Amino acid sequence: MDNTFLKSRIETMQTLVNELSNDYDAFSILGKQTKTTYVTLTNDMVNITQPNDDSINHLGFVIKAIHDGINHEVFVDDVMGLTKDDLKAMLMDESTIQSVGLQPMEETKLTFDKQRLDQHPLTIDAILQRLRAIMQQIDKKDQRIFYKVLRAGMRRIDAVYISKNRFLQQSYDFNPTMMMLMAKENDVQQEVFRGYTAVNMEDALDQLENAVEENCTLVIDLLNATPVTPGVYDVILSPGISGLLAHEAFGHGVEMDMFVKNRAKAKDYIGKPVASKLVNMHDGALPVVSSGSYFFDDDGVQAQDTTIIKDGILQTGISDTITAA
Repeated sequence: MDNTFLKSRIETMQTLVNELSNDYDAFSILGKQTKTTYVTLTNDMVNITQPNDDSINHLGFVIKAIHDGINHEVFVDDVMGLTKDDLKAMLMDESTIQSVGLQPMEETKLTFDKQRLDQHPLTIDAILQRLRAIMQQIDKKDQRIFYKVLRAGMRRIDAVYISKNRFLQQSYDFNPTMMMLMAKENDVQQEVFRGYTAVNMEDALDQLENAVEENCTLVIDLLNATPVTPGVYDVILSPGISGLLAHEAFGHGVEMDMFVKNRAKAKDYIGKPVASKLVNMHDGALPVVSSGSYFFDDDGVQAQDTTIIKDGILQTGISDTITAA
């Protein structure tokens, strides 16, 4: 990991972990930074931004401790200058908390520093040049396409996790691109929005360029689309939409914090059929490289592949370490 800010805080993080680990049943500090720059071309207008949205760009530290069956979490912008007593004061406000008898998960010893970085990084000028070339291709298409947006995002995620038994570092790139087209004929207006991702920006831009013909054709075809007659239909979904449907309609129902709160019906169906025998469903950051792929999560757990449904049978839910405990 080459994040200079996080690297400069490792010594402080390690000192705090060493000083406090024996005072708690479990203690850890996570330092994390996400940096994103968007290069956007709208018709012929250029916009280069680093959004202030915390979900896109953020930097900070999460301190977690389990003590007497209670989980405590504190978020701070910086650990520099924090003392052992400062953290204990923040973590131990138990005035309104009742113990649930939480026992921490056993954490084996593990140390690594892993990276998955863009092997052919492009400058902003080079990205803009590619976007302009793609925009020229769109401009040569149907003139009913009156509004065009192309966007490329450069995103780097860095994280350090330190506990009594673990010292983990990771850095990975995630470069999203996007195309939005709007077409109009008489009083009918339609739009198409498509997103693409890759570790290498060149690959993400190639996906964007290769989609020009398909998306231009689609937005024009939609101008002649007729409303669907209400009724029940058999449909064939693209992989992206089938995944989205599985996530929203089923995935949220197997989040195990809802099991603990008795708010998920899936709790009663573990080991029982919930789908066709043809259905197998997985969750996790390990099987493929995508926007949700990492080397370890915010609890210091290595990326895994969790089988949720096997041959139609519900196997398990999905959880963080606290819910699992």
